[in-house]
Amino acid sequence: MNNEAPSLISLGERYEVLGEIGRGGMGVVYKARDKVIDQVVAIKAIKISRENESYISRLKREARTLSSLNHSNIVKVIRLETVNGFLLLVMEYLDGSDLAGVIENEGALRPNQCRILFVQALSALKALHDQKVVHRDIKPSNLMLITDADGQQLLKVLDFGIAKQHKDTDDQRLTKTGAILGTSTYMSPEQCRGETLDPRS
Repeated sequence: MNNEAPSLISLGERYEVLGEIGRGGMGVVYKARDKVIDQVVAIKAIKISRENESYISRLKREARTLSSLNHSNIVKVIRLETVNGFLLLVMEYLDGSDLAGVIENEGALRPNQCRILFVQALSALKALHDQKVVHRDIKPSNLMLITDADGQQLLKVLDFGIAKQHKDTDDQRLTKTGAILGTSTYMSPEQCRGETLDPRS
């Protein structure tokens, strides 16, 4: 997948880029300031091309669903826009560490901490499933841990780039042609086999 990074200027006049958060096969994520609303945001920038047309279509569909959700354990999608050939997914900025990094740096979590985070993750997944959305890439690096206003640890589910609408015919057709999406070490057997998924996975 083309992960060519847009220049800072190509993000448009609205956003002041403060730094790069990370990058992967699907795009680059920036920390930026939205000058219109004077708010720090995270922006995932994806180069629009013919080769990622299906990914862009999924991302737009899920962004519309996620922008209507107001769940404390799901990253808030603010807007979706196109600037200079890039799709910009503008989200709330989360100041924290992903679960993978926490485990790597601090070791195994305490049992009670695991219980609290597990319940929060399940609450987020239930909210998604109620909207007929299957995430398909739940893993420690897609679970962000931040500190809320009360000083408590709060989990946020991130990265809905390969999420799907349950019973979406276009997505099922992609699977039937051999497109297997996800992270192999965290995939269910049916996902590894490229079968149609539902919330049970």
